[in-house]
Amino acid sequence: MAHRSAHTNADFEIAIDQQVGRRIMETRVKAGQTQPDLGRAIGLTFQQVQKYEKGTNRVSISRLISIAKALGVPVGALIPDPNAEPMDDAPAPVRDALFKAVERLDADNQALVTDFARMLHNRRR
Repeated sequence: MAHRSAHTNADFEIAIDQQVGRRIMETRVKAGQTQPDLGRAIGLTFQQVQKYEKGTNRVSISRLISIAKALGVPVGALIPDPNAEPMDDAPAPVRDALFKAVERLDADNQALVTDFARMLHNRRR
């Protein structure tokens, strides 16, 4: 039984790491920054930023604070509430597919997609 609860706890931790990574990515994209932009701002490579965003590497609280400062948001904006319902405009499957597609692009193309999305958003106003 202890093995099962440890497995469940590990699954929970992985899910939280992935949610934190998704929050970092969403916030970075909204801020109009690329992975290399964020990496330079916090003294890391874009590959490390990518690992954080995918949830492959866990983000320490001190690093999360640095990321929040670089993105101009309170650190709480990057920490998910596991009890909250998603309140995004896009349905989760659409949003997830979009972020997965963008993260596979190189840095230059990520910047182009970010610029295009910003242009479309501003055009709606």
